[in-house]
Amino acid sequence: MSRYVVAMHRTHTVAITLGLAMAAALAPSSPAAADEALAPYNRLQADAYTYDEDAGGYASSACSTVGWRSGSDSPVDPNRRALVAKVCGGGLELVEVVSNHSARLGRPVGSVRNLSFDFRRAAVNAGGSVYLLEIVQNSGDGQSYLRLQASTCADPYAGTGWARADFTGHRGAGDCKLYATNPAGGPTTVYENTPTASVWEVYASSHPDAVVEFSELLMDNGTDTTVTHRVDRLSLGSNWMYTRSATRGVFCRFLESRC
Repeated sequence: MSRYVVAMHRTHTVAITLGLAMAAALAPSSPAAADEALAPYNRLQADAYTYDEDAGGYASSACSTVGWRSGSDSPVDPNRRALVAKVCGGGLELVEVVSNHSARLGRPVGSVRNLSFDFRRAAVNAGGSVYLLEIVQNSGDGQSYLRLQASTCADPYAGTGWARADFTGHRGAGDCKLYATNPAGGPTTVYENTPTASVWEVYASSHPDAVVEFSELLMDNGTDTTVTHRVDRLSLGSNWMYTRSATRGVFCRFLESRC
């Protein structure tokens, strides 16, 4: 059962949807590219929230935490750093990761590249969720929320416990999905990739006039016990990939092969 909630961030307000298979092939890797210091506009902001049912909104969490940590990371990233979110149980905790740039993306859907990330599968298998939320303005049918969920677009790195979720670059036979919902209500439309088009390309082909206004990563927990998410090589469509910290990134150059 789905419900709509509103997460209040220091610099923006975003409406999000809470609640809504593994591929067998080895995920493709790309050569490591050098990162660089980021201007404040492109730096990541990561916050943990608790849903206050009485107030009907989110407040800063006193339990969940999020930050870049040393330790297990993507098997194709040599720096041993990952974004780690400890999300407490109970179904009311949420971690939000966004930049000022991705919160004001304003790009035609067909020109958006690099909506992707690597993730450790253990927390997702245990009942946690990791997903991108894209807020899109359509000229014909108004605003849509696009949920790009790791568990429905997981390309495993064999023998590592990690997988890649690449919504703009991965092509296959329906092994990557996108869920589109109108915030005013109504049914959810599911899009799938094809052997010749990523799931993002499939969506863009049917919404050529749509504009992506907002892009963020969300991590939650549908269980009663704490789960720990690990995410690496994160790209929010803003032309940067985050691999070690909130203040450094790899410039994607609008190339899927680079990020």
